[in-house]
Amino acid sequence: MRRKVTAIVTAACGLFAGHAAAQPAPPPPPAPAPTGAAGEAVPPAPAPLPGPAPGAAAPDAPAPDGPATAAPPVPGDTDAEADDDEGFPPAPPPPPDVFDEQDDGPALVGFHSGRLYIRDAKDDFRLYPGARLRTDFNSFFGEGVTEQPEAVSGGALRPQLALRRVRLEVSGEIMKRLAFTVGVELGGERVGEPGAGGDRPGSAAARFAAPRATNGRVQPAEVSVSYKFRPWLNVTVGQSNVAFSMQNRTREHLLPMMERALGIRGFAVPHDKELGATVWGELPLKVIAYEYGIYNGDGPAQPGADLRADFTGRIYARPLAFSGKSTFKRWFQIGVSARYGERQQSAVTYEHPSIATAQGFVMWLPRYEDSLGRLTHVLPSGAQRSIGGEVRLPFDLPEGLGIDLRAEAYAVANNTREAVDGFELVSTERLGRVLGVGWYGEVDLWLCGDTFVDGEPGLWRPPTVDLSKDSESKHGLELVVTASGINATYDPAAREGSADAAEPSAALTSYEIGGALQYWWGPNFRAAVNYLAYVAPHAGDRAQSHLLVAGNLATDDQGVPRAAEVSHELGGRVAVTF
Repeated sequence: MRRKVTAIVTAACGLFAGHAAAQPAPPPPPAPAPTGAAGEAVPPAPAPLPGPAPGAAAPDAPAPDGPATAAPPVPGDTDAEADDDEGFPPAPPPPPDVFDEQDDGPALVGFHSGRLYIRDAKDDFRLYPGARLRTDFNSFFGEGVTEQPEAVSGGALRPQLALRRVRLEVSGEIMKRLAFTVGVELGGERVGEPGAGGDRPGSAAARFAAPRATNGRVQPAEVSVSYKFRPWLNVTVGQSNVAFSMQNRTREHLLPMMERALGIRGFAVPHDKELGATVWGELPLKVIAYEYGIYNGDGPAQPGADLRADFTGRIYARPLAFSGKSTFKRWFQIGVSARYGERQQSAVTYEHPSIATAQGFVMWLPRYEDSLGRLTHVLPSGAQRSIGGEVRLPFDLPEGLGIDLRAEAYAVANNTREAVDGFELVSTERLGRVLGVGWYGEVDLWLCGDTFVDGEPGLWRPPTVDLSKDSESKHGLELVVTASGINATYDPAAREGSADAAEPSAALTSYEIGGALQYWWGPNFRAAVNYLAYVAPHAGDRAQSHLLVAGNLATDDQGVPRAAEVSHELGGRVAVTF
């Protein structure tokens, strides 16, 4: 640039000099005439004839009028440019780069294997912006369902579209060691959580508790910080999925069904997330992996209700991972989970978790009207224990198909107490126990396209992407067949006192049977249709079962619930996740 400026200035000076030289010079004064010796004038010599002087060579061309000028420098002639630079100060150094130069690696902003990322040039800092949107269709049908008056169901049994969940979150990594996630959501409540209050057991407000993003309640979703010491030693602090059960450690957007199985969400792990700390790690190929957590145990809606904690642990193994690369050998998995916690009798006033269908109809509401007409609550009190195991058997089939078999079962023993509404902190009517087993079995068949698009179940890890590998974009059609159940009893006076006549010891037994057909485009898009049937033997007969199905809400003239044991739900979902 400096040389170009110098050349322009030099050319301008040359033009000015050439113009000045081209002006005609004033004529010189006339020379005095020569005189002779006597002072007489001498006549001038005659003018020479035209032509060259004797002995001189003829010129090749006539001389140009005016003075000669130097030729301009030839571009690229460094010697000429150097001559032009003489007399000018040296050029200043170039300004520093505002942004670091990008290497030849992945782009600084991109989309890789279903996740949006933003990173710096040295890859020391990454951000993963994310969002989730669930639009559902819900419908109920079965014995007595279509006969329900609006006053009984509150319109909740009508077919309807609903925004199930809206979540915004940001995850990131710092120096490849520290990871974090901050998320908030609408519609993040537990399925079937009626909430605190004095709603009577037969009211629509108490019996229909489907989470909705339109309820206006914004709450934390996953909010955690993780530090990665080694692959076999990591720590996560904050609100995250409880380290218990393979299905509970599967993120919501990768579940095969629209909601978790009845035996898991309704009994074994009622609250999928808790506030606490988790230590986790794994050996190569996940031959052995472990997760150990300490949580407040009271659920996200009532953190720190007492000064007692829950201790949970999960360990699973893939014993054949080193013996081959087939799908079965790499992913065959067995594991065990356990939980122990306490609920302080003098501090806990929230109800024991309810049991509900996937679309939010509450089959067991842990409150009732006693024989004196008082609203009575069933509260957790004392020891809360569960233990059980998991197994996964994935196989490749001919013609590019795949099948995935999964099953879990957990024994649960939760101590309880009953207290009259308004006197939960000062009075206990009796001490009881919920005792039983929650379980499920599932068959996932990949019919066409790619197989196992939903990834590895039970693998909860901080969000990340491996930019050293090619980005994957899988899609496939999946058929799911599932059966789940709770085989349990609730005895209100198992530990102390006598049961009220309106709430004797009875069963909490119920079954969930159904399936789904859904199309996956990676983890980012899913269109699903779910069907589930709920069977509750002796539902509506309080002497034998504490449960109700939707058809039992209608009563006869004497107030006796209509006889029904089965209800059906047909739902659909369009899910977008990134």
